[in-house]
Amino acid sequence: MQNAPIVSVLMPAYNHQNYIQQAIKSIINQTYNNIELIVLDDGSSDLTFEKMNELKEECEKRFQRVHFEKKENEGVVDTVNRLIELSKGEFIFMIASDDLIKEDAIEK
Repeated sequence: MQNAPIVSVLMPAYNHQNYIQQAIKSIINQTYNNIELIVLDDGSSDLTFEKMNELKEECEKRFQRVHFEKKENEGVVDTVNRLIELSKGEFIFMIASDDLIKEDAIEK
């Protein structure tokens, strides 16, 4: 898979401090290797941003590119549009910050 296209995994997040680490770990555990991970916290009032940053170093070792950002709350449409603007991959894979995916989901 040396020349495999980059898949941009885009994750909008809002007040999911209890779930976001599991969601990110489900991306870390993917069998597909050429991934960039972009997570955008839409102004959470809980510890979502702090929880995602606890995994940043692990993500930087695993992914081609990692971008974690917190912004003022604007809602899901603006957040997804911003995620798409930030993406550089050939393909986009969307996942919510309280979801999990099977290890081969991106590869398939």
